[in-house]
Amino acid sequence: DLLPKPHIEVHDVSLGGGDLQGAVDSVRLHVPLRPLLDRKVEINRVTVEGVRITLPEDRAEALKRLAAIRPQKKESKGANLKVSIDTIAAKDAKVFFEGTSDPARTADVTISDVVTPVIGVSVEGIAPVFGPDSEATLTVKIDRSNPDDLGIAGDLVLTSVDTDAMNLPDSVPHPRLDAAIAFKQTEPKTYRGDLSLQVSAPRDAPAAWAAFEGPLTGTVWISGDGLTVNDVAYESDGLDAGGDLTVESASVFAMRVDAGLLNRDGLAALLSLSPEAGARITPEDNAQVAFRDILFGKDKENGLRLVEGTADVQGIDLVIGRKDRRFRHLQGTVAIAENVIEIESLTGEGLTLDGTVKPDWDTGDWAIDLSAEASLTPERFAEYLPKSTVTAMDGTLVFDTIQLTLGDDDPTDLLVEGHVDGGSVS
Repeated sequence: DLLPKPHIEVHDVSLGGGDLQGAVDSVRLHVPLRPLLDRKVEINRVTVEGVRITLPEDRAEALKRLAAIRPQKKESKGANLKVSIDTIAAKDAKVFFEGTSDPARTADVTISDVVTPVIGVSVEGIAPVFGPDSEATLTVKIDRSNPDDLGIAGDLVLTSVDTDAMNLPDSVPHPRLDAAIAFKQTEPKTYRGDLSLQVSAPRDAPAAWAAFEGPLTGTVWISGDGLTVNDVAYESDGLDAGGDLTVESASVFAMRVDAGLLNRDGLAALLSLSPEAGARITPEDNAQVAFRDILFGKDKENGLRLVEGTADVQGIDLVIGRKDRRFRHLQGTVAIAENVIEIESLTGEGLTLDGTVKPDWDTGDWAIDLSAEASLTPERFAEYLPKSTVTAMDGTLVFDTIQLTLGDDDPTDLLVEGHVDGGSVS
């Protein structure tokens, strides 16, 4: 092509100020010469470099202010020149929140077929707001050809999402996620999507946490500032569960689990979180926790909360002492009410147990208040007696109160009160 290829460049463009502003290093408009001869301007490509956008930290405030400055439609005065734009590309675009020096998102943006009935938008880049290694790919099609259809649909893929962004307590492991959502607009401010999620164990987590790696699926609804995931189905080697999730922000969410089953591998992974102590719980081969109607979540005022629910437990052992004395085959029912785990009844070989456990998710401490009855046998209790020649022992050891706080340090508040009922030692 012997004709020159003119272009227009604009540098150092800025708009707004304070916590709502935008800046561009350069804008280049590629204008073919031949259509100019017919008094038609065809800008077949717009290349934008060094885009920087700063938004208020409050998302609702940002949307409100952006809507206020949106230009109003004006009647055309009959321009002599006709404009058609084929592609708009923005390289290394960055989005910041006011008061931060690191970008929340960095991406290359391509908008194709701008003046055709179907516009394509493609965004690829890193997403530091989801973790240091997170990357995002967004592909959107805007179909304006059917007036009865809202016409917005697309796919979003996020990789290496680090749930540290959810501000979960340090005492709770933070899983890593890879997500894909195929979405479509169903109402002016509502989108429906099919979610496919892969859950991976947290970095530096105990090896047992591999039991929770697996797929999660659900139906996503996005409306206004909220997000809901219905028909959640999660499967892993250690846990199967289903329910619904509601998210208001990165740090505020609620999850209801209609039903789930935690097997031996999953229980072992959870028990790896419990503090070291003189007594511990270990799962048997047939161990499982079948739970239902579990509601938990996180809010700004109270942090992580266990709200309500019920679980049936079977196949666990309580191990005590230096020689691993065991009360075997414990089973029973556990209820949850406002961050209190109530052991309604837990019975097994030689032991009956009830009481409460209160986890503090911020500190990692567990406040324990129990009562128990244990059958006296030489196999379990002779090591605690001053003589090593005990051959017979019977009766019931009644613990009216067992209170202590388990954490990183040895408990300093241990309180044990009880008595022996009808016992003898020989």
